[in-house]
Amino acid sequence: MSRRIGILRTGSLGDHLIALPHYRQLRAAHAADALVLVCNVQGQGIQKLAGPESILPGSLFDEFYYYPVGSDWQLVKEKYRLFRSLHLDALYYLMPPRGAPQLWRNRLFFWLARVHVIGLRIGAAAQNVRSLPNSKLYEHEADRLARGIPLLAHNLRKAPQD
Repeated sequence: MSRRIGILRTGSLGDHLIALPHYRQLRAAHAADALVLVCNVQGQGIQKLAGPESILPGSLFDEFYYYPVGSDWQLVKEKYRLFRSLHLDALYYLMPPRGAPQLWRNRLFFWLARVHVIGLRIGAAAQNVRSLPNSKLYEHEADRLARGIPLLAHNLRKAPQD
């Protein structure tokens, strides 16, 4: 039986290109499942905005959904209805760094929506970009995204020391 696996990612062109290797890994890991991308930018019909449907290979995702941006109660209700209607078996959390209050809010939201989330770790330290050892450089954003998801973490480049 095919499962419905979601990936939550915000942003437009650059954000999705950074996550592209992870999208491919998740597609390979869930080859028999329906892979659903949920993001905040539609991009269709907006000349200066490239949404994921216009740049990503069509074979990666079976469905695309867009949630409304904002935090007023009406928008929160719309987001809740969207996630409940998707009937996801799991959701990979590939989001930008968030502070502890935002992470707690997101965890509560997905718990209420009855969505099993992989990679939503509580605590700002879980989301911070790390500096590379013996260097003035920071880890790549793709590595930061992968750190919280065991399926992706085994392919990290030189991981920073904790």
